[in-house]
Amino acid sequence: KLYDDALDNFKESYQCDDELKDTLGVIFNLRDIATIHRRLDELDSTMLYFGKARALSVEYNDSEMTNLITSQMASLNIRLGNSELAKEQILSSLINFDPSNAVSIYSIAAHAYYNLGMLDSAAYFYQKLIECPNVQAQVTGNDYLARIANTLGNTEEASKYISRYHVWNDSLQTLQSAESLAQMNSLYNYQLREKENAQL
Repeated sequence: KLYDDALDNFKESYQCDDELKDTLGVIFNLRDIATIHRRLDELDSTMLYFGKARALSVEYNDSEMTNLITSQMASLNIRLGNSELAKEQILSSLINFDPSNAVSIYSIAAHAYYNLGMLDSAAYFYQKLIECPNVQAQVTGNDYLARIANTLGNTEEASKYISRYHVWNDSLQTLQSAESLAQMNSLYNYQLREKENAQL
């Protein structure tokens, strides 16, 4: 999570790929720069770089990358309260996408419909989400399916999803604890290397 360092690295990578005329590399760099700006909560810059990456991916005729970036723009629009625009963007992303991006796209689609109050469509995509072999997908999907069932007055179904949510959330907490420990260890080793480099 060394975001400032990552941003410098991605910008340097962008310059290299630009000089090499590596269009696909440039698209990935723009997407990654946007992602780092998002982590830094710099949403205007995030949308700017996503927009540049999407325009270039359309020009490059890379439909999978276009769909992936469009879905990320939809996610950002949900956060900004632009749910109608997000719905339009996610619909275009659902036409043809790489199955490896299913968790991201289903999650964004489900949240967009949920924020629009279209609970049947939201439930459909949350259901698709829990079909994915991913712990975070299980946590999110079961959480929102429980909320929807509760809103619709189906307490028995809500209870089922709440139980599943707690089981998966416990697993997620265990994974996150292990990740945090690994990150602290990596950061400690990184700082040691930097200190040694400074001494050299």
